[in-house]
Amino acid sequence: MLDVRINHFDILPDIIGYILFFIGLGTLALSSEYFRRAKILTIPMIVLSIPAIYERKIAINSVNLGSILGFNLLIGIVSLVISIIIVYDIFQGIRELSLQRGAQEISFEAEDRWVQFIWLQVAVIGAFIVIFIPFINLIYVITIFVAAIILTINILKLIKKCGDFL
Repeated sequence: MLDVRINHFDILPDIIGYILFFIGLGTLALSSEYFRRAKILTIPMIVLSIPAIYERKIAINSVNLGSILGFNLLIGIVSLVISIIIVYDIFQGIRELSLQRGAQEISFEAEDRWVQFIWLQVAVIGAFIVIFIPFINLIYVITIFVAAIILTINILKLIKKCGDFL
């Protein structure tokens, strides 16, 4: 995610993206149950992203630091799980819609992108372990960053194909 902040305010908050997802999935919801489920799941993501619009830095010597970090960790895990389910539903919706319209190539590509997305998520979680290994941690994080860019470009190409052929 890209966070650009001025005076603790997020200039491009995640809530805008989730609202756009909600609107777009609302249009697609009639064509697949997967899109309808993904649309419904964007609602908790909209709510969960509201506090991220304004974030103050937490002092290290704060008395409640542990409870704040625990709460943020819980919100982060819940957000990650919901996001993965949303992405799964979107890719499955694309697969279903493309098979209905006879575009098997798009269906196969949607499945491939889903598998790549899930492996990238596993690799990102693995970074929390690898980060403690000197030198390898830098190579690992750079590799994940490059893989994320490549996957994002490939997903955008898939979405363009969907717009053109479906």
